[in-house]
This record gives sequence, structure tokens and C-alpha cells, in this order.
Amino acid sequence: METQALIEQLGSDKWSERSPAVQALAGREGPEVRAALVGALEDESKIVRFYAWRALAESGDVTLVPRLREAAKREGPLQRRTMRKIIDRLENGEAPQPLRPRVGP
Repeated sequence: METQALIEQLGSDKWSERSPAVQALAGREGPEVRAALVGALEDESKIVRFYAWRALAESGDVTLVPRLREAAKREGPLQRRTMRKIIDRLENGEAPQPLRPRVGP
């Protein structure tokens, strides 16, 4: 699916449509992708927020660390602990492994 179509899908009122869109955006580049993923950190669905957070962490971009830390504060204790570990690795130059292999453009 085209990147722009995925970004538009994030506007759906169904989390079951937003979640696969966020997952499909993982690994794609560009300011519009980053903005869409950062916006998805505020989604009402915990699963959409998680996949957006993970996609941004997997990018390896350490400039996102403050935003990732802030987003982690809004999650439950188990998620926060896992997110802190991932952030620590990111700060040490280790981008997390993707949750699943990348497919398509």
C-alpha cells in the first residue's frame, strides 16, 4: 500500500484499521511518516500507540528519545519498563530489531 494511503488510514475511527497502518509505516522514511507516527503516539488505542512507539524506536533516531520517554510515561508499569530498556539500547547505538520483517516499499 502507498505511504500516503497508510497515513490517511490513521484517520480511521477504527483501531483495527489504524493498527495495521502504523505497523506498515514502520521502516518507511520521510518527514510525513515521522509526523504520522509521532501523532499516533497520542492514539486512544494502546496497541496503536505501542506500534507507533516501536516503529519510531526501530528507526534508530536518537533525537526521538525525549519524545519516546514522554510517551512511555503514559503507559502501564510493564510497558514502561520494557520501553526504558529499549530507549537505553537506542541511546547506546543499538536500534531494536524489527518486530517483523519489512515487506514492500
